[in-house]
Amino acid sequence: MKVLLATVILSCYVNSIDVCWSGWNGLQKDYRGSIKETISGETCMKWTDQNPHAHSRTEENYPNSGLGDHNYCRNPDNEPNGAWCYTTNPLQRWDYCPVPSCTEDKCWDGLQKDYRGPLQVTESGEQCQKWTEQYPQEHSRTEENYPEAGLGNHNYCRNPDNEPAGAWCYTTNPDKRWDYCDVPKCPSTLAKKDCWDSLQKDYRGGVKETISGDTCMKWTEQNPHEHSRTEKNYPNSGLGDHNYCRNPDNEPMGAWCYTTNPLQRWDYCPVPSCTEDKCWDGLQKDYRGPLQVTESGEQCQKWTEQYPQEHSRTEGNYPEAGLGNHNYCRNPDNEPAGAWCYTTNPDKRWDYCDVPNCP
Repeated sequence: MKVLLATVILSCYVNSIDVCWSGWNGLQKDYRGSIKETISGETCMKWTDQNPHAHSRTEENYPNSGLGDHNYCRNPDNEPNGAWCYTTNPLQRWDYCPVPSCTEDKCWDGLQKDYRGPLQVTESGEQCQKWTEQYPQEHSRTEENYPEAGLGNHNYCRNPDNEPAGAWCYTTNPDKRWDYCDVPKCPSTLAKKDCWDSLQKDYRGGVKETISGDTCMKWTEQNPHEHSRTEKNYPNSGLGDHNYCRNPDNEPMGAWCYTTNPLQRWDYCPVPSCTEDKCWDGLQKDYRGPLQVTESGEQCQKWTEQYPQEHSRTEGNYPEAGLGNHNYCRNPDNEPAGAWCYTTNPDKRWDYCDVPNCP
């Protein structure tokens, strides 16, 4: 996404209840799925919270709208482009969500001249400046000079002057005059580089969340996971002071990242592949990813260990099942809901893992 297409794609197969339904047409008033990230990649804020954004969209004020003590996307007030949420980013009050619509996508063709969404943060994380203001950036992109371009008394990303890469804005940072915004482009206009072949070595997009939903860790950081995948050790790999998914070391399934979850060292990312999806059919017998945390948040136990859970699911008893001296989720014995693991919690013998199923 943001090569944001990745988020849209992932939402269509990770959450089976979120695939395209006729019920999600129009305003998506009846959407009750679990998407909790915006099209710009921001995490949604709980509807019961008032920080970082104070608001009136509460369950009490908007009954029967699906609001409550959760941060799932909803549309209580008939926003024209469908489901949305307030974000946990103090710089971005709200944005639409990538809830698949059966009639239209939340994406914009070509130069994104018709984008009228509320994105107000650039792809480098800068706050946008209002188009009606001339400080800190003095400019001529005003509503008067560029009528019908969607400018006005707001700081939402727009493209009044046909910038080739799409919507943009001036920033409130005196040292950064302007920058592009991560407004998703529609598949029909996607260039070849919006999907990446084979190892995705040349991927330089902005996906920063793993297929298991964990936020990526910056490559410049060594906490919570110490590592050697640095810009110095892997030059020309797209690493740096950011947390975008990359593949510096030829991981066979493509782009990946270390996560901010102390229990999950690393995982693959939902970067669109031109040849295959990162999802697994049926019982997920062939899943060989590194997910090591269960859907309830428990740390997996190594398959070679017998404590705290004694068991018979060993490499010797289940050859060719992907078991071994690791604690990655697997399905050696055909559990009906897919990959699982024993946990390191003495009170929780085992649990399933959130490995994405194919549509």
